[in-house]
Parts: sequence; structure tokens; C-alpha cells
Amino acid sequence: MKIDKIIKERENSISFEFFPPKTEQGETTLFETIDKLSVFNPSYVSVTYGAGGSTRDKTISIVERITKNSNLTVMPHLTCVGATRDETAEIVEHFAQMCATSVPQRLSELIDKYSDNPEDGRKAGIEYTTEQCRDLMKHGVKYLHFYTLNRWEAVTEIINNLSLA
Repeated sequence: MKIDKIIKERENSISFEFFPPKTEQGETTLFETIDKLSVFNPSYVSVTYGAGGSTRDKTISIVERITKNSNLTVMPHLTCVGATRDETAEIVEHFAQMCATSVPQRLSELIDKYSDNPEDGRKAGIEYTTEQCRDLMKHGVKYLHFYTLNRWEAVTEIINNLSLA
């Protein structure tokens, strides 16, 4: 089931975000935490990438393990930083096969639309985020929360695209 449908069907919705640990002990703690928090029946859980995509392989293996060993809906994060267009498309396809309802088809389309050029990738990210925000607003979300990474440029473009200024 798609995450947006899960949230719509629930009166209240919670989700949890996890990141790939650097040590074996950290991984043990992560899966203990996932086990403990799963009793709250989250709408979904997400798994991040490290800075610059540094934990890509670890993210993939954690998503695989959660998918295989639980009933949780998983939303893997994905970054194109440090990856070629083909590598990114391959990861999108891998996630799509593993947890098909969680990986947006639109991201795949954007990867095909833009080259490996950083400025084009930036434009793709702004376009994709703008589309996500429009969809959220269309479905009644009144508050949007942006992770700015202490930068104003992209957020300003998105807000202008949404005519929220």
C-alpha cells in the first residue's frame, strides 16, 4: 500500500526515521530500536543516506532487512550525489522491486529527464519537491516542513513555485 493511502486511512499517523549506523553495535541497537518501536504500528519508517550518499550500500541493506523481517512499510531515502545516472536508476529499480509502493515513479522519470550535471540535478530536486508539496497540499496538508541544510536558495524557489510567498 502507498504511504499516502496509509496515512489517509488512519486517524493519527506516526513515522520513524532511521540512519545507517557505523558499527556492528550500532546496527544491533538500530534493529532493537526498530523492533521496540514497531509495536506503535507506524505508518512507515524511513532510512536515510549518509552525507553525500556515503552510506548508500548500508542504507540498501538495512531497507532489505526491514522489508524481509518485518511488516513495516519502508521508505528509503535516495540521493544522487556521488552516483552516476545509471547507478541512481539501478538503485531506484532495486528499491522499486523490494518495496514497490514506497519509491516514487516520478523520481525515475526525473533521473531520465536530467543529465548528471549538478545544476540540472538541482533543478530536478526543486521540481520533484515542488510536486510533492503540491500533492501534499492537494490532500489537505496545511503545514510543510523543509530541511534547509542552512541554505535558502532552493527553499525560496520551491515556495515561489507554490505561490506561498
